[in-house]
Amino acid sequence: MPVAIFQNLLAEEVRKEMKIASSDQSFIDYTILKFGVRVRRSSCHTIVRTDAGWEEYGQPVRLPAPPPMIDPYRSEDLGDLVGNVIEYERLAGKYGDEDSRELRELLLGIIDFETAVGRVPKQPWISDGGLFQ
Repeated sequence: MPVAIFQNLLAEEVRKEMKIASSDQSFIDYTILKFGVRVRRSSCHTIVRTDAGWEEYGQPVRLPAPPPMIDPYRSEDLGDLVGNVIEYERLAGKYGDEDSRELRELLLGIIDFETAVGRVPKQPWISDGGLFQ
């Protein structure tokens, strides 16, 4: 298999795993390697991958989030949330996701939760009950 085709297939698989909606569409996980952000309709949480799966940690943040909370140039506390948002955008852009700023826009209330859920790539194993059941 030529390298370019392999890289395109890998990029597509990475994109699919970076943004996943729960089977009941009550939350979306935006993930990068071992960390990420779980977004619900009215709040978000930082998440970490453990042996048991993706787990929330820290305090939830009510949405829409105040801009300084997720802006590295305006935030006094560069905590996990802003770090995860920045890293998600960097990797999403690297793998060709045209919506690399979607997470930030969702957290700020620029787009609504239903719009974001509608943009999640379809995952056959979710509907089959494999990932979130």
